[in-house]
Amino acid sequence: MKKLTVLVIILTLAAGGVFAQSETETTTPKNTIYGGFGFGVGLPFFVDGELFFSYEYAIIPQFSVGANISLQMYPMAIAWMIGESIAGSIDGEDRRTINNFFGYIIEGQAHWYPAGKTFHIDLGVGYSNYVFSMHTILIAPGIGWRIDFGQPGGFIMNIGLRLEFFQPLSGSVFVIDDSSKTTSIAPVNFLTFRLGFGYRF
Repeated sequence: MKKLTVLVIILTLAAGGVFAQSETETTTPKNTIYGGFGFGVGLPFFVDGELFFSYEYAIIPQFSVGANISLQMYPMAIAWMIGESIAGSIDGEDRRTINNFFGYIIEGQAHWYPAGKTFHIDLGVGYSNYVFSMHTILIAPGIGWRIDFGQPGGFIMNIGLRLEFFQPLSGSVFVIDDSSKTTSIAPVNFLTFRLGFGYRF
């Protein structure tokens, strides 16, 4: 009788542990969606702004995969265009200047959370149409912090900092034309800050 009682207790505890683990797994948020804005600085001095939208799926608490889409704007390209147009109207020259000052990025991402919580190390690899005229491969390592508002699950804030390296595809360069010369510019690598808000579920 004692052996049977002990066996029942052991089986009950084991079953309780299994169900508790299953409940934890089902209640831990696996999906995260967030969007926001960012700005980057490159060398030689160049500035961009962006709007982005990201999705993450947590395979385990320490590791997730996802995707990111972002639209970029290059205000210095706009300034260049305005300056050249003004100069052309003053000296009477017919100048063709930059007419593309937007771009976009589509990338896959991996996120590693060493403690399974807030801080994460990222890697993005994807395709960039750089100012709508130069096709590049993007490699973007970075770090970030995912901050929950309250318990895990629900609204979050995500802060990130990353390096964006652009590698042109064959024969793809950014060209500036005016009436006297054509200038080819290699992609500018950016240090980009991002701030986003979203939801975990």
